[in-house]
Amino acid sequence: MVSVKYVVVCCDGMSDLPIPKLSGKTPLEAADTPNMDSLAQGGECGLLQTMVSGLPQDSGVANLAILGYDPVKFYPGRGPLEAANMGIVLDSSDVILRCNTVTVEDGVLVDYSGGHISSGESRNYG
Repeated sequence: MVSVKYVVVCCDGMSDLPIPKLSGKTPLEAADTPNMDSLAQGGECGLLQTMVSGLPQDSGVANLAILGYDPVKFYPGRGPLEAANMGIVLDSSDVILRCNTVTVEDGVLVDYSGGHISSGESRNYG
């Protein structure tokens, strides 16, 4: 019996829009990607439907599907997934919410991550 090992590479968050300064290419199209190109040439590539009607169209749902979990049955929301990632132990009665710290100027969202502040800087120690 031959043992087979797999490496699943999920390039989460790599999609983007074309940028005029990059001759109309997306950052990924313009990037030099020899290692990714080698993985693609030496491996198997395909498409996978990871979004499910009725659930958020986000990477939490997609990553569960990629790992073989049925998101309809197992998706707990982003809060519990983020908490597990941070090592926070939850009780069945806990309610946890996930949010982003953003930058808004003149009523317009100008930065989805609040200037890329660190987790420590964004904690409320009050």
